[in-house]
Amino acid sequence: MSLATICILKGFSKKGVKAEAILNQAEKLKYTCPFYWTVYQTTALGLRFDRARYENIYSKAIAAEPCNYIYFFQKAKYLLNRWFGEDGEWERFALTVADSTGGEKGDILYARIVWYIMTYFDLRDHNTRINWDRVQRGFDLIHNIKQPEPNQEHKDTGIVYSLINFKDVKYQAI
Repeated sequence: MSLATICILKGFSKKGVKAEAILNQAEKLKYTCPFYWTVYQTTALGLRFDRARYENIYSKAIAAEPCNYIYFFQKAKYLLNRWFGEDGEWERFALTVADSTGGEKGDILYARIVWYIMTYFDLRDHNTRINWDRVQRGFDLIHNIKQPEPNQEHKDTGIVYSLINFKDVKYQAI
């Protein structure tokens, strides 16, 4: 590890410890910010929390807001093998939470988790265990959600379709 990397990690560690102290105090408040648990998950990743500590935060986040996709995204990131997961673990997690959600909502959740992970690396260059048919179903459902006006999510969907290199790209960016 280079000296620069060590200095960066030390700086983050000091700030991360301070962030954790603030988060612990904020947890006692009657109302918490919707991003409270997301910030806590990010802090846990940066401070390299062990699995048990991370799972405790994740469980509290899901208990507070079971439909908040961001918590699932953050856990999938934690489970990347560049962090604390084993090979294929984030894919198994995505499948498990999507299956437990079930139906169309599960397909959308699965597609969105894969979409999120795609921001970290090109999945075409990795040996992943992704159910691309389910991703396609999820994107189809996202695309068909009625919105009052086009939003960024729909624009990004066209980009994601081209990134994952489907033979028959159904949608273009709006």
